[in-house]
Amino acid sequence: MASALTVRDCFLQQLDLVLKEGHSIPEDLHSDLQSCLNSTHSPRIIPFHLLRKLHTFLHNKGFPIYLHELLEGAEIFTPEVKLPER
Repeated sequence: MASALTVRDCFLQQLDLVLKEGHSIPEDLHSDLQSCLNSTHSPRIIPFHLLRKLHTFLHNKGFPIYLHELLEGAEIFTPEVKLPER
């Protein structure tokens, strides 16, 4: 399963708009997303569990967005598979 993903500027701009407008985002989700926006790492990496929390919140608020639409233009990181020793 994916562990994190890198996002492009278009995703970050949309995320910034959502955070500025409020939409009654829970404080823990808001602070986690804000820390991702304020990150100085390049490229910006967002943990996949945080993206799922954002998708669940948006779905519960009635925004008709699918998870694959949030992932559009992102690179997905998967953990390295450790092969058993022979």
